[in-house]
Amino acid sequence: MKNRKINRNHGGHYKVIYYYSCRYHRKAEGRTCSFRHTYNQEKLDGAVLEIIGQITSTKEFREAFAKAVGSKKGVDEIEAELKSLRKSLHNEEHKKYKLGEDLDHLDVLSDDYETEYEGITARIDETYDRIYELQEQIDKKRERLTALRNGVDSTDNVRLILDNFDRLFRSMTYEERREMCRLFIQRIDVFPEEQEDGRILRQIVFKIPVYYNLPMREERTIRMMRKHGRLHGRNGSEPGRDG
Repeated sequence: MKNRKINRNHGGHYKVIYYYSCRYHRKAEGRTCSFRHTYNQEKLDGAVLEIIGQITSTKEFREAFAKAVGSKKGVDEIEAELKSLRKSLHNEEHKKYKLGEDLDHLDVLSDDYETEYEGITARIDETYDRIYELQEQIDKKRERLTALRNGVDSTDNVRLILDNFDRLFRSMTYEERREMCRLFIQRIDVFPEEQEDGRILRQIVFKIPVYYNLPMREERTIRMMRKHGRLHGRNGSEPGRDG
């Protein structure tokens, strides 16, 4: 939402001020929320983006991002596994062909015909089972390889952003900055009211789990817990849920 007030002293309008608010407070989409507090967009975005700007330059963040999205090493490993699986599949296909030939050349007049026939058909059945299993493994590896390759492409693109973050950050609009942050952030929790120390952020839940202590102004510490990927507030402790 935005607030645009008329400047009665000098004419025209004051600068448009944008706010965040609950989208359900006006019975939107059939839901109603009694929470009517609004947050200054520039102030909240600035608090979030200040943290993002400092964290994205850390080694810990970059390593966690590469691990979460995928890496060139992972692609090479999957390609090697696929090559081995295809070789095994080729061997089984050749084995199936040879067993079929052996079956065709059995002497039907031999006293051992039935025993030999049953033995060969059992081996053919086993070969078919292995072929089926190998094909399933190959299909899964192909899907994984595609996902990894896409991940590596995404990683390269985001690393380009991270390497030029400061310059890009200054030239971006607020909407562009938020779109970029969605690459890293799963959820942002805020306090119902601004805290005595000026904080409005309760926690930031990152999509990428990393652990890093970052000293901030007023001796505050930002902590991202590796297990939950959460960004906590003052002195590294999680702010209370009651706001």
